[in-house]
Amino acid sequence: DKVIRQEPKASEKAKKGTEVTIYVSGEEQLVRVPKLTGKLQAEAVKAITEAGLIIGEVTTGESEDKVGTVIGQHPIADTEVEPGSKVDIMISEGAGVRKNCRRNAGIIFISTQTMMSWQLRFFRKN
Repeated sequence: DKVIRQEPKASEKAKKGTEVTIYVSGEEQLVRVPKLTGKLQAEAVKAITEAGLIIGEVTTGESEDKVGTVIGQHPIADTEVEPGSKVDIMISEGAGVRKNCRRNAGIIFISTQTMMSWQLRFFRKN
């Protein structure tokens, strides 16, 4: 068993005599990966660490989403993982030239590879 989280956090100051709560991992104790897509990078990092997880690989990708927002994650939201597991995130760098773009009857099909899976997004051209 190992300590996976404590309150107050190790970086916080506490008065002498303050109660410290520790969370110890066990074989069956799992945590859920939070939903990160749509959050700003700083908010996602906070959610990951508060869940007792670790920031994994941070990559960027082209997206119509606001620059700096999470557009992909692995593992996906609500997956149960061991505390201390890594969570990879992909951050929007804004719109750019799309190499994998196909138009058909006014609908734009865009496929992008995000971490370990393919994501297909549909955009209707107005």
